[in-house]
Amino acid sequence: PFREPPRIADRAHADSLSRAILAPVARAGAQGTVAVDVYVTATGAVGAVQVAAPSGHPELDRAVREWVTRLRFTPPIDTAGQPTAAWVQFPVRVASQGPD
Repeated sequence: PFREPPRIADRAHADSLSRAILAPVARAGAQGTVAVDVYVTATGAVGAVQVAAPSGHPELDRAVREWVTRLRFTPPIDTAGQPTAAWVQFPVRVASQGPD
């Protein structure tokens, strides 16, 4: 368990990656929600990404996995107040205007 969950560290970078990776897939008609399990290390790096609940569009699932793999996060903080590594699940909704 952790006291503070990880969050996307650089939203501008995430938005830029979204335009490059997710927007083309959404414009091609693949939209929906993908739940991903993400292993965030104690430094905030992404150690692993797994699709927990696919969208029904394999190309969207692949794009979300690639997008999340390239992100940086704030590290999870454990109950003692120390950075720790943890698996967390994030839902990523992709629509024509981008991810939520």
